[in-house]
Amino acid sequence: MLGKIPDLSPMELLLIGGGAHARSIIDMLRSQGGANVVGVVNAYAPRESHILDVPVLGDLSELASMVVGLPQHAVLAIDDNGGRMNAAQRVTSLMPGIRFPSLVHSKAMVGGGVTIGQGSVVMGGAFVEVGTVIGEHVIIGANCSIGPGSSLGGFVTVHAGACIAESCHIGSGCSIGMNASLVKRMIIGTHSVVGPGSVVLESVPDLHVAVGSPARCVRTRLVGEPYL
Repeated sequence: MLGKIPDLSPMELLLIGGGAHARSIIDMLRSQGGANVVGVVNAYAPRESHILDVPVLGDLSELASMVVGLPQHAVLAIDDNGGRMNAAQRVTSLMPGIRFPSLVHSKAMVGGGVTIGQGSVVMGGAFVEVGTVIGEHVIIGANCSIGPGSSLGGFVTVHAGACIAESCHIGSGCSIGMNASLVKRMIIGTHSVVGPGSVVLESVPDLHVAVGSPARCVRTRLVGEPYL
């Protein structure tokens, strides 16, 4: 079926993060008449500035003083896995009742029986095939393909143009680079990274970085470490 954002209007929505991904989400919601983004919490832009005309309310360190009157729905618009995990912990501890709606671009294709966890975002041109299970706070980038029966753990980022074949499993906290490809039944261990343009013909263990065509593990990494 043709993917679409659920009818979130007149929901007021808070964005956590203010980079390119936040801009894409604001544009997505505006173009489809979805929820109204009323504010951005962002560490990189000064308070009282704006991101696509949406006011910056402050950064995460100031959230405790801002919670009264803030929307009770939010999306973590942070493309770095570690940053997204840290933000989720801070936001939920300060706002225990917060809810994270999932967002699907109207130009994405989502097959039958697909499960999408809270706070996950599927961007335009993505094709998520039948029976796929997507965890919470996952980002599926533009023009990605996720094969039938695959599963993605929480806080995964699949960058634009990546192709994941059928029955693959992507562990939590993983990053699949732009235009990377996985053949069917691959397992990418938790918190691992597949580099941009890499072709994965053998499964990748936990906490490893794999690059190249065919992809080879080149080093280990720490949980929350920047991608490469």
